[in-house]
Amino acid sequence: MKGAFRQEDIRDEVFRSLEGRDVDATIEADGAGVLACVREAVERGRGLGLRVEVCRQDGDQVQPGDAVLRLRGPARAITIAEETLIGVIAKPSGIATAARRLVEEAAGRIRIVGGAWKKAPPSVKPLARRAVAVGGATGRMAD
Repeated sequence: MKGAFRQEDIRDEVFRSLEGRDVDATIEADGAGVLACVREAVERGRGLGLRVEVCRQDGDQVQPGDAVLRLRGPARAITIAEETLIGVIAKPSGIATAARRLVEEAAGRIRIVGGAWKKAPPSVKPLARRAVAVGGATGRMAD
């Protein structure tokens, strides 16, 4: 087989007229909560060839509309970032928010332990562990 096979992507056609030009995008919080896994999202964004500005850090409390990341780069890479970076932040932030709420409600009266990670996909486990820690709980999770 000669050369590498590259599957066509509809984004190639849609963004052809923007080739060579950079666009800007902002990832904003869509609800109130605690941010988690911002660093991982930044790494993935940079891996897509984007310039990434961090507006909020792990553990920060956010409100709807707060800017989390600002991105600049090719339109095609921005759309891929939309598919991936939001997921890297959204689920872990939900976990961190729930963990923080439980820690605050417990107010030191009980020990909070996270479990049931055995069936989680391997790619999710480190993000979930980090989110639990960002939320202020201690995890006891087995692989």
